[in-house]
Amino acid sequence: MRILNLEPEFYNPQADLILRGLGEVQNGPLPQEALRTVINDIDILILRLGHQISEDLIDQAKNLKIIVTATTGLNHIDVNAAKQHGIEILSLQGERRFLDTIHATAEHTMALLLSLIRKIPAAHDSVMNGTWNRNQFKGVELAGKTMGILGLGRLGTKVANYAKAFGMNIIAYDVNKDIFISGVSMVETSIELARLSDIISIHITSTPENFHFVGKDFFVALKEKAIIINTARGDVMDQSLLLDHLKSGRITGAALDVLEEEYIGNMEISPLIQYGLEHDNLLITPHIGGATIESMHKTELFMANKLKNFVSMRS
Repeated sequence: MRILNLEPEFYNPQADLILRGLGEVQNGPLPQEALRTVINDIDILILRLGHQISEDLIDQAKNLKIIVTATTGLNHIDVNAAKQHGIEILSLQGERRFLDTIHATAEHTMALLLSLIRKIPAAHDSVMNGTWNRNQFKGVELAGKTMGILGLGRLGTKVANYAKAFGMNIIAYDVNKDIFISGVSMVETSIELARLSDIISIHITSTPENFHFVGKDFFVALKEKAIIINTARGDVMDQSLLLDHLKSGRITGAALDVLEEEYIGNMEISPLIQYGLEHDNLLITPHIGGATIESMHKTELFMANKLKNFVSMRS
């Protein structure tokens, strides 16, 4: 079998050994155009989030049988096209027991929140520019604030536990009404969550049903001067409404690890990035929530073993 690992940088050596035990491994990275020239010869494609596996690319992949992605979201793959071509997609979706051992995105959620409310990036830049003015960067504390968690699954639960350690009051909304976590008060609707929360952390999955789930009604209900953190996916929130609320000052700020534009490319056209160039109440990071050495090595090894078991069962 011919295996193409599109994003081998810092790849887990143990996982690489497993791949080499399955077939001939070719390592990227490859520009998108170069990928088109070799994809027809590939049986198994390994990737993270650095490439868009589009319908036309899948149409060219005449021998492709398996796509392996160490992610829970699949926005970077045309899933319908893959199914039509009989291509199996192996991912981290549904692997709750394993994913409970992965902490990176939940930790990054708190890092974004603390960086935003304590104005850390702006304060650092000020010092690097020769200024030492602590009064310019007065922040606020988390203790006593109400954290509203939208989606109380694996990541939402981890963030809730971290927030408890900061002395916050935790409320949450989830479509699963049977969830119970000690110290977390469940609310009946997302609108109620918006109305009651000082800080909202978004942890819902990207699905057609959740497209712009954080939309007009949610923003209308938002508590005055609220803060929004999104480490889920860009398309679960209406970014134009977020920008309007930032510009008007109705919300205090936002910190995002995801944008809708990241799956389109041409990031420089993003109105949020343009706003962030001139305002310190918006932080944006390039989808690095899961990008720690530990989490990536663990997920790569897990997915390599998942691939090995899948191939073994089919042979």
